[in-house]
Amino acid sequence: MDMDDNAERMRLLTHFANSYSAYFKSEELTQELSKLQEYVEESVVKLEELQSLFEMNKAEYREWVETIVPCILQQNKATLEVFGTRLEYLSRIVQSLKTALDTLETQIIQAEHAFGLNSPFRNVLSYFRRPVEPAAMVHTLENAKFIPIDINIESMFVST
Repeated sequence: MDMDDNAERMRLLTHFANSYSAYFKSEELTQELSKLQEYVEESVVKLEELQSLFEMNKAEYREWVETIVPCILQQNKATLEVFGTRLEYLSRIVQSLKTALDTLETQIIQAEHAFGLNSPFRNVLSYFRRPVEPAAMVHTLENAKFIPIDINIESMFVST
């Protein structure tokens, strides 16, 4: 009987070992699944935080664009108006100088005819009336002439 008892014990021991091994495997699998679930939950939380930061930055950027861009456009419009006004003033000055130069040349010619002089002043004034050649219109730093001009800078800018 000892042999039968030993065989029975071995059979029971093998049966319990097989039964509990499945339990131990499922316990290990449950632990691994709980670790995986914890990792997924942490990742979801981090993703939600990142999404909220993204939305916050997007809202700040949108607010910045809605407030700053109109100011930039308004400043650009004001600058264009100022430059347009300045260019208009400059063209008026150039036109008045041309008119004054024409008047001066006419008066000099009349004075030369009245006094019978040969026209030395007309030769001087012709310097201002020479035609502009396309090559002369190209400006480089080598041939540029800088003439000091006294300009009131404050009057050129619009006060804001």
